[in-house]
Amino acid sequence: MELTYNWGRGPGSYRGGDAYVRVVVGTGDLRRTRADLEGRGVPVTAGTVDGRESVDCADPDGWRVSFVASD
Repeated sequence: MELTYNWGRGPGSYRGGDAYVRVVVGTGDLRRTRADLEGRGVPVTAGTVDGRESVDCADPDGWRVSFVASD
């Protein structure tokens, strides 16, 4: 997935930091998602999204990704 900000900007004018804060992805099993990420060597932290428990990490470009349990 690639997120871009295109309103009123020409090509090449985007700078990191003037768009989204993070991407939130639902998962059926938050504990398993954490174990899978850690098993791949991805540093994770515990957090919250709108009061819900989350597992947070960063993608290769440093953007924040949060996983929350989908009910």
